[in-house]
Amino acid sequence: MKIGIATDEITLDEFSILDEFKQRNIETELINLKKFLFKSSESTYDVIKSLDIDAIVNRATSKNLREISTENFEMAGINVLNSYGIEWISNLKTRTKDAFRKKGITTIDHILIPRFPIIRKSDGKFAFNKKIAKEIETLILNEFGEAVIKPMAGSRGKSIIHIGHIGDFTNECLETFRNYQITGNLNNDTVYQCLNNAYGIYAERFIPHALDLRIPLEQIYGKKSEVLGCLVRAVTDDSIVAKNTARGAIPLGIETPSEYRTLVLKCVEAMFYSARNCGYNADYLYGGIDIIPMCNDRKEREKVYKAVRKITQFKKDKIDPAKNRLKVALDRWYKKFTLKDLSPQLEVKEALKEHDNMYSKFTSLPDYIEAQKVIKEHLDLCTPYANEFNSRPDFRNNTHNVTSADIPASIFHVVKSIVD
Repeated sequence: MKIGIATDEITLDEFSILDEFKQRNIETELINLKKFLFKSSESTYDVIKSLDIDAIVNRATSKNLREISTENFEMAGINVLNSYGIEWISNLKTRTKDAFRKKGITTIDHILIPRFPIIRKSDGKFAFNKKIAKEIETLILNEFGEAVIKPMAGSRGKSIIHIGHIGDFTNECLETFRNYQITGNLNNDTVYQCLNNAYGIYAERFIPHALDLRIPLEQIYGKKSEVLGCLVRAVTDDSIVAKNTARGAIPLGIETPSEYRTLVLKCVEAMFYSARNCGYNADYLYGGIDIIPMCNDRKEREKVYKAVRKITQFKKDKIDPAKNRLKVALDRWYKKFTLKDLSPQLEVKEALKEHDNMYSKFTSLPDYIEAQKVIKEHLDLCTPYANEFNSRPDFRNNTHNVTSADIPASIFHVVKSIVD
């Protein structure tokens, strides 16, 4: 068996997957998608077939790159984790939510307005229309009262604008455009990403929540789903809208509540149904279902924030520096990387040991254990909303697998089922 690992970036997650396959004596081929040229279809398929691999794990960080490369791999006859049908559904928020709703799953209301307040003109420069910005803002606020604007295919919590009053969105656009006029750069990620899609301005109803959950699982069609844990992404204050660990949220692992376990299994069924109903093959998947636990009680949310604040400083002082040192070491290692010698250099070994040690101390803190207890009690008071499916979840880079699930082994298990 020979497995391809396709990616545009090597993080600790990819390193862990490669190492897992090495420990199992599985031959691997690293496919650098940054250097992979998608030429005419016949030429591309010939290149893919020449790799002589049995299946591919696609770990591209870019959703668009992951989707188009998966499509090409499959059209060349190679099965990919995840399959194109799953990527197609999960890479647009509207498709995922529609798949959930068709199976009666409660998800967050959204609106898509096919207009833009800032447009790129034929000469390549940008122009701002304040009237359109106000009209879009008014439509969203009239629909929801309070909302978040996101890119249609965003990830890692980037590019989110929270609006609750007239002027929030318009002023954000105006400030962005004024800065562009001075610097020549449209440097607001949210505005820029909202402009660079073919659909329009996308917004969701704002759901008050102190944390969100990512529940990783594996599924082979026709067999029992395997829930791999429950990752809590918690923050310290109501003002923090994005709960992603890549944006600084605190990762905690808890036992998956039965209500949430049932919900994610329904979500997976819905995704399989939707993909197959649209004519795509969908026989297996690995990824994480994101759940928003709504809590309208400000005092109850504050209990979570208070507990999380007690462990935040340890993460900032100990984990974050260790993680940064490991990233530097991995980057240096990757420059000399060969699949024939996956053994990390001494610098990586030492950085990895420190990184793992810091997380071990973190999860042993009495305040961490207390935060787990507070969160479990908090979830009993919440209403869960299924939100998204992430087909490339972080599991060690930002969270160190605090869910206690052996994610690389799970990925191997699904890949082996594909080949077998």
